[in-house]
Amino acid sequence: MDPVSVSDETPRMLTVGTVAAEGYNGTTLDWSAAFGSDAASLRGTFAGYHLEERVSSTDDEEARQRAFDEAADRVAARLASLRDREENAVQAYASGALAEREMLARLGRVHDGASALRPVIQSLLTLAADGGSTERAYELVRKADTLTGPLRADLAAGVSGAPDPATVHVEASADGVTLARVLEESPGPTYVRETVRFDNRDGNDTTTFENQTVFYNAMAERYPWAMGNSNELSVDFPGAVHQFYIDYGTGTFTAYVDGSTRRVFRDVHRQRASQVPVTATANATGSRLSVQVNATYDGGPLQVAVENAIGTTIDATVTVGNRSVGSTGDDGVLWTVAPNGRANVTATTGDDSVSVPLPA
Repeated sequence: MDPVSVSDETPRMLTVGTVAAEGYNGTTLDWSAAFGSDAASLRGTFAGYHLEERVSSTDDEEARQRAFDEAADRVAARLASLRDREENAVQAYASGALAEREMLARLGRVHDGASALRPVIQSLLTLAADGGSTERAYELVRKADTLTGPLRADLAAGVSGAPDPATVHVEASADGVTLARVLEESPGPTYVRETVRFDNRDGNDTTTFENQTVFYNAMAERYPWAMGNSNELSVDFPGAVHQFYIDYGTGTFTAYVDGSTRRVFRDVHRQRASQVPVTATANATGSRLSVQVNATYDGGPLQVAVENAIGTTIDATVTVGNRSVGSTGDDGVLWTVAPNGRANVTATTGDDSVSVPLPA
């Protein structure tokens, strides 16, 4: 599946197709995983230093190249293993064989595993700049990037025992997974969305794009709205995994393309939540509370505003379906992520509770 239009004023986005499993959840402390992550990071740092020392200690160009190739092969094999773990976890969750929280924890551990390889990859970049092979080194950078992300970092932090662990919205199918969350940032709430599609990548490390210009033109055709509104864009082309980035003023996105299939297999979006067009609004009033819900698109940012009987904003606990997603705070507003399909949005404070059907 190619990226699809979800709104008239946002870039096209990857989706997972028919959603098989969905929820709002996070991760919790796992001591063994936390210690394992720290150990992997130390090993990665040590391996990077060892590689640089091994190469710098010889003037034999064949020996230097052999050391580079051996290290690059090990990194590539490790990244392939992590990619398999990611896909297996998501598919097990989508089929009902793995609990939601455990699946998210595994994605967090995959993030940590890929992050732990960065010192070695950085060493490979340094060595490649001296002796060629830069294309392969940069491709390893992009492959590692496709296994990490801002929301996966949140999940990894929860596994490591971070206080107030993040809750993300997750949608999964046998073909992929979407993670989404609204972050409280300056100048306003930011909607963050990460999607991967396993079926859009064959991983045979080849590309059918003849050159960077051909790739750029293919991306321009695929993302017409974003191209027409872009403030900044960049392309990382060499290798078999290509990257396309656009800043369009009210948000950014990064797309990763498999050069063999020519399909986007991963994208990461950041959007200013208040700038995403509202498509439907619903209201309900109880004896003490008044609730308004502003919806954008399935899986997109969702605003919930709560007031008391005299029109003063009020802190209320909010649930979507049967899952708590946070509270409105003193300003009476909560930004969260809309579910896929219909559900009730419920605001509760004290002994009063008001439900609003999510608007179509």
